[in-house]
Amino acid sequence: CIERYVMSPLLREGKKFHFRCYSLLLGDMTAWVYPQAFILTAGSDFDMTNADSTKHITNLSVNKQFKNHPGQIPCYLPTEYPAVIDSNEWH
Repeated sequence: CIERYVMSPLLREGKKFHFRCYSLLLGDMTAWVYPQAFILTAGSDFDMTNADSTKHITNLSVNKQFKNHPGQIPCYLPTEYPAVIDSNEWH
């Protein structure tokens, strides 16, 4: 197994999702993250008991084919998802 599957992921409106963020990592390991990000969701509501990939895959190129899929949803991480990263650490 390359990575462990998150059994109880954070959901947005019932769907599994991930953030697309722009960042810069410097040679001294200082990380800069642009706070305006995008949310990308799965094609249908999450259900751990169902192996249907539309419930688990959050890749835009896979899910944009579904009717009413919102595409990339803009979000401002420090105010909309402050728990993702301490807002005092943003550069």
